[in-house]
Amino acid sequence: MATVRPVPARPAVPQQATRFQLPIRNEKVSDLLLWRDPVKSGVVLTLATLAFAFLRYAKFNAIVVTAYTLVAIVIGSFAWNSYAQFANKAPVPVPEVLKRGVTEQEVQAVAQRGTVLINRVLGFLKRVLHLTDPIATGQTAAVLYAVARIAGLVSPVTLAFVLVLLAFTLPKIYELRKPQIDDAVATLKVQATRFYDQYLSRFVTRIPRAANADPIEIIDKKST
Repeated sequence: MATVRPVPARPAVPQQATRFQLPIRNEKVSDLLLWRDPVKSGVVLTLATLAFAFLRYAKFNAIVVTAYTLVAIVIGSFAWNSYAQFANKAPVPVPEVLKRGVTEQEVQAVAQRGTVLINRVLGFLKRVLHLTDPIATGQTAAVLYAVARIAGLVSPVTLAFVLVLLAFTLPKIYELRKPQIDDAVATLKVQATRFYDQYLSRFVTRIPRAANADPIEIIDKKST
């Protein structure tokens, strides 16, 4: 009687990380920060690191370097375009908006989005300054204090490089560890809510609120 040999179990296939999209309209920027193309993302991060090292350890400040860079671009573009006229070469490529300008519809669209954003900021400032939202007031004061402390400890160039480094690392880490991070955030929210209900809610409810607590409303002329 022939013996039946057990079939070896197949190795488990590692599960791929859940792909997600950053809340950024420009897909190229989102793909760059999420390392969809490792070579391109690595080159950009390397250039940012070299620029930070140059600005940090050289005796030039950011304004001087920016001015000299713009001077080099202007002179280089003028020299190449002058040569291109005689050598029948293509001129320096420029953004399309510099060639055709902007239309009235584009200006109105930008103005409409800017109006919405400005009204939201004004509504938030109204809640903070009029004490209609004590939590927002406390959060704003804490954030401004933290910004002041950080600005006193590090230079603007260092802070900008740290933000760039975080932009290239945190989204990818979140994508690779999304379930664990979501569970940790949910647990933290539950604990924060419990702490607020037990210790802070009694004090917040005693804070007097302003009578005009309504935020600034955006008036739509089409609906009137």
